[in-house]
Amino acid sequence: IRFFKKQKATFVQPIHEYLEVYGEIGNMCGVLKHDSTRTLSEEYEKTERYGEFEAEWILTNNICPSLVRRFINPMLIFLRIFVLKLGFLDGKEGALFAYVSARYYFIKYLKAYNLTKSDKYLEGIIAKRFSKLADGFPESIDPEDSRLNALLNAIGIFKNKRILEIGCGKGRFLDSVCKKGAIGVGIDVADDLLKVAVRKNKGAYFKGTATNLHFSDGYFDSAFSVEAIEHIPDLDKCISEASRVLGMDGKFIIVDRNILSINNRRCFVPNLIIKKYHEIKNDWMYPRGFPYTEKWFFKREVEKVLSNYFENVTSEYVISDCEKKSPISFLFKKLPITRHFILW
Repeated sequence: IRFFKKQKATFVQPIHEYLEVYGEIGNMCGVLKHDSTRTLSEEYEKTERYGEFEAEWILTNNICPSLVRRFINPMLIFLRIFVLKLGFLDGKEGALFAYVSARYYFIKYLKAYNLTKSDKYLEGIIAKRFSKLADGFPESIDPEDSRLNALLNAIGIFKNKRILEIGCGKGRFLDSVCKKGAIGVGIDVADDLLKVAVRKNKGAYFKGTATNLHFSDGYFDSAFSVEAIEHIPDLDKCISEASRVLGMDGKFIIVDRNILSINNRRCFVPNLIIKKYHEIKNDWMYPRGFPYTEKWFFKREVEKVLSNYFENVTSEYVISDCEKKSPISFLFKKLPITRHFILW
């Protein structure tokens, strides 16, 4: 479709777009000359330009830029055009056309793959994912919650202390800290979560990323993060920034998931297996093909990163009320390594 009234059609998708037409479509007589590129350098320039758009479109639609798509598929495209579609009958021109077609496919998936290695890009799409799922996250926390009580015990002194929560979500943990007399500040990347935090909870809330904290050196007495570092692509940079904004004797407290934990309802089944099962079923937080999935940790793994920035690092496995009441509660009591959460 080359001629249309603007009021009668809409372009769909940002690249290789097509028209959605409201009305009848007719035919015109004549010849259409369409030279999309006149030289090889123009073709390469167009590939670079289109490749950027295509890469984002690929990831937005949760298409994984796998090894097969990056390397095997381009070769198959070349063979399909040059052999199956008889491109070899056009000689050098046929080979060149098959080559640039395969190269274009390779470039867009290579760019998509490179984006998955960009922390800035990943942080952006993770923020959008959290905003999309915002309604499903709880807005309050049980005062008896094991994570909350382990956190409060670790912080210790609250009165008039400046305390930062990294990845505050809807602010339910920071609200509890503020009620103890602290001056609480929370940061998060997701707008829809912050709106709830500002409306419902005590504390000051700002949009920001854990790897680039917009606070001066030594500003806070303590900082904490509850189930947030698992969603941060660059853990080392996050901990580095936390150490920078803390005072000389400042504490950074992390509560997050133990990769070796056992499910308290499905007897003796590792939580990691359950997570993988739901990822395969495509009903987990991050959909299949999403360029990031949250990380769970070995205790020593996080200790090692923390020790690069803090002199004294301690950790403990946190037992929850669900684990205490579980049919296999004896396991969680006798083997702390099977518990769901770790506090560093």
